[in-house]
Amino acid sequence: MDRFMTFDSTLNFLGNLPFFFGAILGLGLSIFVHELGHFLAARKRGLKVTRFSIGMGPRIWSWNRNGVEYRLSLLPIGGYVALPQLADMGRLEGAREDEASPEENEPLPPISFSDKLIVAVMGAVFNFIFAFLLALVLWGTGQPTTNEMLTTEVGYVSEQLSIDGQAIPGPAFEAGIQPGDIITAVDGSKVETFMDIQQMVLTSVGRTSDGQPEVQLEIERDGVRQELVVQPAIAYFNSASRDPIRTIGILPASIVRIHTVSPNSPAQKAGLQPGDVVTHTNGVPIYHLRAFIDLISQKPGQPAEMVIEREGQSQTLLLQPSTVARTKPVLAVSLERSGETSTFTIRPDFSKDSTERKTDLTSSATLFIHQIRSNSAGNLDRLRSEDRLIAINGKAVESLADAQTALANAAGPVLQLTLGRGSNTQTQAVVFNRLSSKVEGPITQPMVGFSTTRETVITHVNPFKQFSQQIDMTFRILGALMHRGSEIGIGHLSGPIGIVRQLTEITRIDLRLALSFLILMNVNLGILNLLPIPILDGGHILFATLAKIRRKALPARLVASLQGAFMVLLLSLMIYVIFKDSVRWHGDAQDVDETTAMSKLYIEPVFVTPETTSESE
Repeated sequence: MDRFMTFDSTLNFLGNLPFFFGAILGLGLSIFVHELGHFLAARKRGLKVTRFSIGMGPRIWSWNRNGVEYRLSLLPIGGYVALPQLADMGRLEGAREDEASPEENEPLPPISFSDKLIVAVMGAVFNFIFAFLLALVLWGTGQPTTNEMLTTEVGYVSEQLSIDGQAIPGPAFEAGIQPGDIITAVDGSKVETFMDIQQMVLTSVGRTSDGQPEVQLEIERDGVRQELVVQPAIAYFNSASRDPIRTIGILPASIVRIHTVSPNSPAQKAGLQPGDVVTHTNGVPIYHLRAFIDLISQKPGQPAEMVIEREGQSQTLLLQPSTVARTKPVLAVSLERSGETSTFTIRPDFSKDSTERKTDLTSSATLFIHQIRSNSAGNLDRLRSEDRLIAINGKAVESLADAQTALANAAGPVLQLTLGRGSNTQTQAVVFNRLSSKVEGPITQPMVGFSTTRETVITHVNPFKQFSQQIDMTFRILGALMHRGSEIGIGHLSGPIGIVRQLTEITRIDLRLALSFLILMNVNLGILNLLPIPILDGGHILFATLAKIRRKALPARLVASLQGAFMVLLLSLMIYVIFKDSVRWHGDAQDVDETTAMSKLYIEPVFVTPETTSESE
């Protein structure tokens, strides 16, 4: 199993604890609001209430007041208000006979159809009211977004996509979509933002005659509207859970505005300034930074003609891109023993005030164990990522060249690694039959030496529009979930773990984004609970309606059996969803660790004058 960066992951979790508890509070509050709707409606209609539970399953903590047990239960998958006249939730929850009060065992008068209907529907109504109140708050505070997410203009079209390490043609590129196209509709539904486009592609259900995914886009190009058919690629948004999603390989248009210019860079020499906007490169309109990078990468040794806009005036500049290192070199070590192979990499960290070349193997550096790709052979399970490598076989190593030489001279079968871990120093023995090492050189890239920044804007969307957008999204996802042509399946659903994780991360970014998520969650809770499924509120409404039509109550045994069966199905579904959430958590942690590890290899690009280059070479 891959193993690295676990200490950083632990610190990240501890740092997120306040946001985690905030997410738990948000989820619990949404459930509480739903059950409060049932509770208040039941009290107002004169129904008997025996229990108010947040969570389901065994009791964790409770207290009694005015004949009602207020309970916190073990399983955070919902909640309920026990209404014996409507449904015996206590028995479904596994309550023992000795838990019931004498009053609960007494016969209760029947309730009217309107009582059943009002009490059953008020949980969803309270969720809708709560969502609308949150939308009012968000309308006042505004919610952060970026300009590019508010457009439907295409900024970049990928010629190729990488799926599981395999390069495939970009679906949008194959269909003829071009930067500058404005997408006006997806599968016949109008779109207003790039987020709309993403959501509609993800939940699209179209298929070709031979069963391949298909999406119909309506675009506007040079004032002319036309329809294009795109066959999305199937990607996987999580490396562990392998949840399939549709993707077409486009990015939204965004202004390429210069934020900073690097010293001695081609951009500085050409006269670029912060605030300049890049409009064309080599005669090609630029709608996204990626397009600019592609253009200069295609002809790295040739000058690039750039048209910029400065204070409303266009200027043409000529730049000569410079190929610079973007990452540090690393030393990859491979150990073979008993037919198994283990690998790890060694990363140099140069001192911040060092003027030495960051790609020179002989430059003095602190060496770290970077990534351990396998620990199945050679006792690598004793190593930890971010251990400092002090010596190999007793010989101090102070550069990658030192480590490479020491490894080349290692005769085996034991390699003694002296490591620094925190304030401690220890020596670990690594056993091998065959050892090899090689330097993986730095990644280089043609660059001109400027950076851009995303422009954040605050939007004030009226609560009615927010509410309608979340309802539309909920029904779109439900439709995709039930349609055999969609890639969306049960495995894509999130349970309590997934919801809390998402809410934790969103809260950490911006509390206003968390409010938007809570609006969606409450709309979801309201709509899902109104589905005509036994044990849900919609099931109670269905039973009451059938009884009204029959003019007599449904057999109690039939109702109890259906509710019991669907309770089992619900718990089974929740167990599956929680399992998938856990798998996704593991996959996300791996992806974060990979990203964090890669970030430690990146170096700031350094542009040097020809004289400096000549001297150092």
